[in-house]
Amino acid sequence: MILTQFYGGLRINEMINLSFNSLQFQNRKPDDNFQSIKIGFKFAKFGKERIAYIPTEIYNRILSWNKKDIERNWQNKPKLNDKPLWSLKTSRYKVLLAKWSLEILGEAYNSHSLRHGRGHDLTVNEKKSIEFVKNYLGHSSIQSTQIYTHMGNEDVKKELENN
Repeated sequence: MILTQFYGGLRINEMINLSFNSLQFQNRKPDDNFQSIKIGFKFAKFGKERIAYIPTEIYNRILSWNKKDIERNWQNKPKLNDKPLWSLKTSRYKVLLAKWSLEILGEAYNSHSLRHGRGHDLTVNEKKSIEFVKNYLGHSSIQSTQIYTHMGNEDVKKELENN
């Protein structure tokens, strides 16, 4: 779950409401490095539907964790495809995220810090343009995205030395 939220750059509401339909199972391309997940207008900020991307390895883990439900529901009961993948309320997810991230990463993270971390990772480490990161995170303005870069003096110096 942590990796899904991090790599997808998902807001907490988007994360806990991912459903079987979100996975776009019928559109997956197993040979691609990333798979698309659909963030429906019901749970996206400002009611604006968007597509997020997660690494295929993580996508496949989600499928394997939910394999029985997918096999049982995909063809037979379309209504169940809107059922969230995780059975968690926001408050419970916040507690689990802090606990799991502390155990796994050595630091307690919250949902929004994962989005900030991904935005920073994309701009600083992966050298993606701010415009790309804006679209990736589903922001409506560049100003929102600029907050995510977290560039400090050491980062600026490192960039100057690399060019």
